[in-house]
This record gives sequence, structure tokens and C-alpha cells, in this order.
Amino acid sequence: MLVDTQTQFPTHSFQAENMLAALEKVRMELGPEAIIVSTRKVASGPAWQVWKKPVVEVVAMGTGTPAPSQQSVPVETSPAIVPSPPEPLVETQPIPVEEIDTTVEQAIDIAEKAVSKELETTRSKNPYRMLGDSNSPLSSVKQRLLEQGVDGDLVESLARVCLRNFSQQALTDPLRVNEYIQQQLAVKIRSLSPQAVAASQVVSLVGPSGAGKTNTTAKLLAYYQQESKKELHWLSADTIRAGAIAQARVYSETLEIPLQLAYGPSEAADICKEAKGGLTLVDTPGFTPTRESSVIRIGDMLSALPQQITLLVVSATEKEQDVMAAISVLRPFNLKAMIVTKMDATDHFGSIFNAAWRSHLPLAFLTSGPDVIDDLRPADPREFVGTLFGIRAS
Repeated sequence: MLVDTQTQFPTHSFQAENMLAALEKVRMELGPEAIIVSTRKVASGPAWQVWKKPVVEVVAMGTGTPAPSQQSVPVETSPAIVPSPPEPLVETQPIPVEEIDTTVEQAIDIAEKAVSKELETTRSKNPYRMLGDSNSPLSSVKQRLLEQGVDGDLVESLARVCLRNFSQQALTDPLRVNEYIQQQLAVKIRSLSPQAVAASQVVSLVGPSGAGKTNTTAKLLAYYQQESKKELHWLSADTIRAGAIAQARVYSETLEIPLQLAYGPSEAADICKEAKGGLTLVDTPGFTPTRESSVIRIGDMLSALPQQITLLVVSATEKEQDVMAAISVLRPFNLKAMIVTKMDATDHFGSIFNAAWRSHLPLAFLTSGPDVIDDLRPADPREFVGTLFGIRAS
């Protein structure tokens, strides 16, 4: 229908920061059946102000049915601005001409649809929305890493780096996103080569009880039997734990490497001095970094050994706080790297990753299982990061 400008119902002007706010004022003042005559953008503020903020002006006409408890009073051309709603402000264009001469209720519905469409368009152009889209490849990677226990601030930082470096199309490719995040994680941790380990004359394996030090000592000796021409020696200082000596003897006989026992720091030092020119692996007693007596005992042992380096043996199931505590205590004793055992005992490796990343302590070897032969491999940062994504080494 067409608006009769000569109607007995006068028109009123309403201004607000956006279309929805202006239409809401119309509904409050003139009622839901008020007719919209025109909409436009106008400058607001006093005449002397150079920079004027544009607002939306809606001209409407009452129909004789004012809003409950409201009088149909003409509104000044420059009323106080009604605050915009909490939804991110997206200014819509004035309602198209063909939509004018409609009720305020219908106009609000049109404006709300326009705002929703404009918001969706704005969000689709913003790559940072990918962080909040639970179905996006990047969000899936973030969720995976957080479930693994990887530091949350690091995960968020890597995600934003990915957003800055990737195009919109690349962000929709799961393979590219996964590969990029894995590369970024891999450069956060270091590795120590087997050759660097073997360059020392004495290598002490230290770790908590149950980490698998004796088993790992046997695996290292088996590895260096194949990879090194050095003469190998096995020194067990773990002489208190029940069954420790018997277990070591079985392994040494299988590998045909003589086993020597040391019941104190001075005896261990004498044995290492006699084994000149070779590589001596020392299997130490269980170590608890929170117990002073344990720290003193392991400190006395490591201090007595000549030209030794320390490798921290930790299970993949170990808590990050416990690993960091052990690293802190062992640093004064020439701590060089970590050996991660029992990789097959868990599907979550975030704690070990965090410890390696925070401490800058390299990974030396990874092992997963009871087999002595072919069950230990040099640590590869890319391989270890792959475990965070469920990728297991063959």
C-alpha cells in the first residue's frame, strides 16, 4: 500500500546508532503497527562540530494504536542516542524503497535478517574465525594437542602463526595444517645423536624406580654392539633392588658382555678407570628427586665417576612436574639428554614434550617394549611429535 502524506496521523523522526535501535524506538513510541515512511543515514551532533558521527534516521507514522503506556509524542530530530545491543555492531543499509510503507514489526524482521547476513559475511572473510570453528582443521589440531597435554599457550601461539601464514584455502586442508603444526612443534625440541653419546667414556643412566633403566642399559649395549667398534662394559650400581642383579646377569649373558657390580661410589670409580678406551654404561639405583637421601646418594655416585655424562631415563607415562624436578636436580651432574621408555604404555605424550621443550634437554633415544634387540632407536623430533597426532613408528 501507499502512504497518504495528507493523513491525519503525523509523522515522527527517530534517530539511533543503527537500524535496529532506531526501529525499536519506533515500536516503543508508536506501537507495533506504526508505518515506516523512510529511512536514511544523517549526521548527528551540534552544527559547529566538524566531525559528525553518522546515525540512522527513521521517519514513521502512528496508526492510532500507540504502544501500551506510551503517548504518541513527536520526537526531536536529534535525541539522545540509544546504546547499541551487545552483538558486534554491523551497520545495515537503509531499508530498500520497495520495503518502505511497512509496519515497524516487519521492518525489524527485515533489519534483523540483514544484520545476520552481514555478520556472517564479515566472519567468513575473517580467518581468525577458524579458531572458533570446531569443524575446521586448525581447531581439530588444537583440540588434539590440548587433549595430549601440550602447553595451552604454545598451542594457541602456533595456531595464530598458522593463521597468519596460511591462505583461506590452505586453512581448509587438514593435511597441510597438520604438517605445518607438526613442523613447528618439532623445531621446539632437540635431539642428541648416538655418536655424541658414545663419544664419552662413561654414560650413567639415572631415573626413577620403574622407568626401565636396567632394560634400557641392555638395549643401549645391544645397539652399540651393532653401531660402534668400541669395547663395551656394563657396570651395575643397582645392587639393592630385589632381582636387579639377576635381571642384569640374564641380559649380560645374552649379549655376551661381562657384568661388573659396584656397591659404592669409590668402587664404581675404580671399575670405570680400569675400562680405558671403551664405553662403560652405568645402571644406577632408583632415583627420587624429592627425597634428600636419594639425591645425595645419586650425587655421590655421579661425582665419583670419571669423564661421565648423565642420561635421564623416564617413562612416557611420567608426569611433567616429576620430569622437570629430576632435570633440575641432575643438571649439575653433566646431564646431556633424556631417554624415553615405555612408549607403548600410553597414548598421551604431552608431558614429555612439555618437559623437553621447557628444559631444552635433548632427546637421545626412544624405546617401546620389552624386546632388547631392535627395540631402541635414536630420537627423531619429528617422530616424537608424530606420536602427539597418533602416528607410531613402524
